[in-house]
Amino acid sequence: MSESTRAVKRPQRVPMHQQNVFTAENRDGFKRMWVNEYIGAVAAHELAGWVTVLDAKAKTHDGQSQIESQSDSVVRRVVNKDPHAPCRTAVLMEIPLEIYQEDQKAEQDILDQQELQWNKNRSQNEYGSLNITH
Repeated sequence: MSESTRAVKRPQRVPMHQQNVFTAENRDGFKRMWVNEYIGAVAAHELAGWVTVLDAKAKTHDGQSQIESQSDSVVRRVVNKDPHAPCRTAVLMEIPLEIYQEDQKAEQDILDQQELQWNKNRSQNEYGSLNITH
C-alpha cells in the first residue's frame, strides 16, 4: 500500500500557540485577568478596585481552576512550572467593566497628551511625510 492511500487517523490537536491556559470564563459586566502573586501586586490591584475571584468552579481554558489542596476559595494557577525555580502562582481578579473602561480611557488620554508634547509642531492628524527624489 502506498503512503498516499494510507489513511492516518490521529486525534484532533491544538497547536501550542493557540492554547491559552490563562483565560477564564467571562462574567457579564466584568473584566477578568490573572495577576502574579508577588509582594504588593495583588494589593495594588485591590487598591485600584480589582477583587479576587472566589469561585472555585470558575472555568479556565484547560478546566483546571484551582491548585490541588488549596485551602481558600481564591482562584489560582501555577504560572511557573520550572522544577528548578520557586513556584509562582497567579490569582484571578476582576473589576466591573465600567470602571475598567474608565481606567483605560484615562490611560489613553495621558498617552495622547504625551504624543502631542512629542510632536508640538505637527497637527493632531499629521504623522509625517516621505519624499523620494532621483
